[in-house]
Order: sequence, then C-alpha cells, then structure tokens
Amino acid sequence: MKNTKMKIFKILFVIVITFILPFDNAQGNDFDSVKANLNPIFYLGGYAGYNLNLHSADFKEIPPVPNCCKGFTSGTGSGFSLGALFDYEVNPDMSFEGRLGYSSIGAELLVHDKNIGNTTVIRDGNTVVENVSVDHTIDSKISVISIEPIFKIKFLEGFIASFGLKAGFMVTGTMSQKEQLISPNNVTFLDGRLIQNDYYDLEIPDKNSFLLFGMMGLGYELPIGKNTYLTPEIKYYIPFNDVAAVNWKPTHWQFGASIKFPFYPYVEPPPIKKIELIDTVVPLPKPKLTAAIEAFGIGADGKRQKTPTIVIEETEIEEGFPLLPHVFFKEGSSDINTSGLNLLTKNKTNFFVEDSLNWNIMDIYSDLLNIVGYRMRQMPKEKITLTGCNKNLGAETNNLNLSRKRAEAVKEYLVNIWGIKPERINLKERNLPENPGNNTVIDGQIENQRAELSSTSFELLKPVYLKEIERKSNPPVVEIEPNVYCEAELTGWDITVEQSGSVLRKYSPKDSSTTLRMTIKEPGKQVWDVEKEPLPKLDTPVKIKLTTSDNIEQKADAEIFLNIEQLTIRKKRYELKEDKRIERFSLIVFDYDKANIKPDHKKILDGIKQRIMANSMVTIEGFADRTGESLYNRELALRRCNEVQNILNVNKINLNINPIGSDVLLYNNDLPQGRSYCRTVKIKIETPVKE
Repeated sequence: MKNTKMKIFKILFVIVITFILPFDNAQGNDFDSVKANLNPIFYLGGYAGYNLNLHSADFKEIPPVPNCCKGFTSGTGSGFSLGALFDYEVNPDMSFEGRLGYSSIGAELLVHDKNIGNTTVIRDGNTVVENVSVDHTIDSKISVISIEPIFKIKFLEGFIASFGLKAGFMVTGTMSQKEQLISPNNVTFLDGRLIQNDYYDLEIPDKNSFLLFGMMGLGYELPIGKNTYLTPEIKYYIPFNDVAAVNWKPTHWQFGASIKFPFYPYVEPPPIKKIELIDTVVPLPKPKLTAAIEAFGIGADGKRQKTPTIVIEETEIEEGFPLLPHVFFKEGSSDINTSGLNLLTKNKTNFFVEDSLNWNIMDIYSDLLNIVGYRMRQMPKEKITLTGCNKNLGAETNNLNLSRKRAEAVKEYLVNIWGIKPERINLKERNLPENPGNNTVIDGQIENQRAELSSTSFELLKPVYLKEIERKSNPPVVEIEPNVYCEAELTGWDITVEQSGSVLRKYSPKDSSTTLRMTIKEPGKQVWDVEKEPLPKLDTPVKIKLTTSDNIEQKADAEIFLNIEQLTIRKKRYELKEDKRIERFSLIVFDYDKANIKPDHKKILDGIKQRIMANSMVTIEGFADRTGESLYNRELALRRCNEVQNILNVNKINLNINPIGSDVLLYNNDLPQGRSYCRTVKIKIETPVKE
C-alpha cells in the first residue's frame, strides 16, 4: 500500500513540476514588450496543503468485523494534499478553477470506555472494587484521487472566496482495529490477552469507492511575478456520503497554498530580413550506401556453418492410435452433448473419412462415435454392445435407469445420425463398470460416469492408423546477417529468400511475421526456420537477397546462394543411401492400475510384432496418469512395458525400455479421456529401408 501511495505522489509531483518549469521563461523572450499588453487566456499551476481530518461517526461496529464498542462518534487525523490546477478568468472578479490531485483523509476513531465491568484489586493492603476501562480504536488510512470544479470570487483587493465540489475516487481504504484494556492492570480478556478484536491493514468492509464533498474556502492572492500568483488558502470539505455502509463522514480542513502561471495567446514574431549571400558553390561528395549479406546454418547441436548446403530429407512415418471405447457424462446426466465429443449432423457424415483425421490422439477420441459409425456403415453385418454405467455414489447410487439412458443416448446418435439399424446395437446397464476407476477419488468417480462400447468384431474398435511423409532440414535454422553502411538516412530495406522465382520468406520493417526486433536504420539478424512451410522443394539453389534504399534515392543490393539437396524417399532408396521407416504405436489403453494384456491387446501386439524386422530398433515407453505416487507409477509403467515385451519378444540388443510413469503426463489429466489415454505404452520402430 505504501508503494502505491509513493507511485501516486510521484505521478502528481511530476504533473505539477511539468506545469511549473516551462513558465520560468514565459516572460524572458524577445517579445516581452508585446506580451506586456496581453491578458492571459488561462492559468496552469499546482497546489499543496496539510489536511486536518475531523471525522464524525455514529456506529458501534463495521460488519462483519466484530467490535464491543458502545458507539464511535468522532475521530481525528492528519494528511496532505497535492495536485495540479487549471484556472480560467471570466472577468477580473470571477473565475472557474479545476483541480486534479491526491488527498490523504484518514483518521483515528477512539472511544475510552471507563466501565465495561468491575473487579477487585488490593490497594494499600485493602481489597477494593474498581471499574475496568477499555480503549476502542479504529485507525483508518483513506486516500483519494480527486477532481474539484471550483467557482471563485475576488473581494477586498486580494481576498478570494471559493465554492465547489470534490469528487474523490478512493485508492486506499484500510483500517486497523483493536480493543485494549487500560486499567486495572490485573485483568485480561477471556483468552488471557490485553487486546481483543484486533485486525490490521484490513480493507474497510463495504467501502464507498466514490466520495463526494462540498467545499468552501478562503484565500489571499499574492503576486510574485507578471500575472503569476501565490495564494495561501484554507478550505473546508463537507462529505455528502459515508466512508462505508455505516454512518461515518470524513470531514476535513485543508491548510495550504497554490501557485499559478499565465498562458498567453500566440504572438507572431517580427519578420526576419532576408540577407543575400553570394558565394562559390562547392558540390559535396555523394553519401555512400553499401550492402552485404552472409548466411550461417545452425545445426541441431548449435554449431554454426557459413554458407551451408541445406539437405531436405523425407522420412516415411506411420503411427497407430488406440480407440478409447468410453463416452463420459456429467454427474447425474445422460446428455451426450456435454460429453466433449465431436457430434456431426446427418448430412456431414457423408463427408467423414477416417484417413483424414487430425494427427492427434485427443482429436481422434473426439470423433470416437463418428469412427464407429463410419466403420459400421462399411461393415453392415457387425454388431456392437453399449453398456451404460454409473459411479454408484450420491444421486447415482444404484441408478440403473441413468446407466440405461447413457447407453440409449449413444445408440440414438448412431441410429439417427449415422443411420445404423437399431437391431445391430445391444444395450446393457450396470452400476460400476466392469473395470472401474478409483471410486474413492473425484477423478475415478468421473471416469465411472460413462457408457462403454464393445464388440465381438475386432475391426469395429481397432486402432486408427495414419501415414505421412515427414520432411526435415539439416541445418534446421539459417541465420541471415545483413551488413549495411549508410552515410545518409536509410529509408527502406527488405530481405527475400526465394527458389526458382518462388518466394519462401520475406523480411522487412513492415512485415508483422518477423520475430526479431527491426528498425529502418538497422536491418539486424534474421532467423529462417527452414522446416516451416513453405520448404524448398527443388534441388536448385536458394537465393537470399538484401535490398536497401536511402533518402536521396540511392539503392544498394546484395545476394548470396545456398545449395539445396533433396533426399526424397525414392532417391535415397534408388541411390542405396541410408533410409529408414519410422512407425509409432500407442495402441493399448490399460485399465486403471492394471498392466495385464487383454485378448484385444494381444491382437494389436501380434500385428506390431509382424512389422519388426531383425534390424529394427524398438523403443517401448510406459506411462501412467496423475493418480498415485510418482515412484509407484514408474513401477506400474515398467510392468506395462514388460508385458508388451513378453509378446513382442524383441532382441534385447535392439530394445530400449523407458518406464516414465506420471513424470510426464502425455495428455490433459483434467479430462477423464486424457487420464485414460495416459495409461498406455508407446512403441517406436525404426527400420532401415532399401529398395
């Protein structure tokens, strides 16, 4: 809070100084004799003062802050005011003034309660009864940013009466409160302390952020220069509303002074006599403008290479994504629209193609029902079973009707949107799923609010397989370093990267896609991320060209060429160069806290096993969701990896097992599908390929 006050004080001090400093020379130019006969059009200045804060009150406590006081009635405090002012004279005797400033108007409210009870004490060997006295204190810190419209009247050769309003926007409104035993000294409150109901630097409950005051004041205007005045003044501020939701008025006096300086109409300077100077004209040498450019490849290891050859290499990648056959619902709900799945209209199902899915497992899950609907259309004889489940807690306890509705919601989507015949869909209901999540924690309970898809047909729920050609660059990054020497003023520049007339990148001061800081005066180093589209597509060199211009219409260009080598899959195999096929699989989604391989899992692994050649390098990584301790999850991930290896039976020389557990969360674990997909293993197969 103190830092906030200091910042406000500094801002207002700068405003006042900004107004005052320029006027020191307002009269000290060549046109003083002309300005002497002019009247100011307005005044600017500043003010400062000491605040005597005299609060009036009528409350016992400020709810919800407890207080045992019989009633606060008044308080005193001190502060200061500081700000800037604008003054406009209507005529010599009347003017309007506006003020913008900061005021601290807090006060301490104190009630000395001489009798809250009595007790016995020993005085001069005698036992006597004395009253117990307590001080009730509320120490408030209140400050406002204020705007003051003021009307002023001059009278009696220099006196000024002012009337106006003060609109204050509270920036500080805190209070500290305590009730302290004063006498006798042998008693305490029930908790053994001398102080109770004590709170410190507490925001005033239900404080009014806007305070409105009426103002009247008296001042005396002292001339300290030509139309420059210093005015000692006294002002009294009467509040129209309360500090908070109790009867508490922050009345205050202000004792201070203001200073104002004149602003005059613009005076046209006298004309300057033209003096003709005859001299011999000597042409100056033409300013130089030169440009040069260099390029450095930055390898994946950070090493720099000047004017590199860029190698664009193609690699064939195939990845398999498991289908999580669960549709999750909100608590107590069977509304499929809140499941987070991508639900299509009937017409859009005609354009759905499994091969065009995004290369992202969470996006693939969102199309779970569309994938199943698409496959059931392709395989009209296959059937599916939908099992509705619940978490069997609270409103879902033994709620088989809700479970049935969840299964029916999935069925309605497949029937009404994908046109699947109802007799191909079998419905079941149960409480907890056959393999439930941990029902003692919220995450597990949410996972149990689901409908499960199952089928005797492996093809309906098999993983999704996607293929693509990945293009990588070596080096992946090229730094372009321009060097411009300009004796005049550089007015423009740009750098283009092009291949066979096709522009791959363009950098210029106006190019919003440029990531580095650039100015007209200095192009600066540019970074070309080669692997971002568009990539070079041909074996022809890439030309990097720098173009510059200055303010006398000179131009200077520089260019450099980088060789490109395209290593396509076909070229690598034809030339018997080293090539490899990369296959990635995360085809198994394990049940919660389980590592056992199910029959469907074995079918998937048998398919993967057929892809592993004698020279294949295989990496198996195991993962877990956020439930449980990190060490246990790594052990669980290792068991999952070992179960997979028991089926794949990879030669240990070509095998790398990495149990990661929950140290790396693959997907958003705030979602039930994200947690489920984390219970997996990832298999990567790298196989050298030659035609």
